Amino acid sequence: MTTIASIKKQLAALLAVVKPAHSLAAKLDTFNEDDRARYDLYSERLSAFIARNDVDSEGNAGNAYAMTLRGYGPRLPETVSKALFGKTPEIVKTDTDDDAACKWMEYLNDAVLR
Repeated sequence: MTTIASIKKQLAALLAVVKPAHSLAAKLDTFNEDDRARYDLYSERLSAFIARNDVDSEGNAGNAYAMTLRGYGPRLPETVSKALFGKTPEIVKTDTDDDAACKWMEYLNDAVLR
């Protein structure tokens, strides 16, 4: 016999698979109204930027991505970025290349790849 409790348990198990606790989707669900509005505005601006710039003058796709790497296009607001990915590592002048690489790998493992 199927009960409401068993259905709720199955639904919770499905949600845990579809939207794990540390996923971006789960983090977005925790946003307040202001931060969600900031994220949605960024998302709209990014989509528009990609639509306008994705193909370069020679017809090659991927131009919008290359432009963002060069610092063009919309930026995710810092408060939203920190909430989604955590604080980005600080690389100081005295860090070696290995130190910098370790900091970034730790950041990626903790904030992005979990």
